Amino acid sequence: MKRLRQHEVLNRCALSRTSLHRLVKSGAFPAPTVIGGRTVVWDEDEIDRWIMRLIREQRCGQRDLTQH
Repeated sequence: MKRLRQHEVLNRCALSRTSLHRLVKSGAFPAPTVIGGRTVVWDEDEIDRWIMRLIREQRCGQRDLTQH
């Protein structure tokens, strides 16, 4: 299982820090894991599933892509 740092998640998902924070806070994006001090990581598989869900929803014509 690979872990992604915040800058990797932001690049992979094309999100700003503010958008990432809002999505995590609302529960619409996987929450990070604190691994020590101020260091947080995300599970790569969870991020990939989130991205694939967005792609599926776009193909199905759904508009609100930030909801579960």
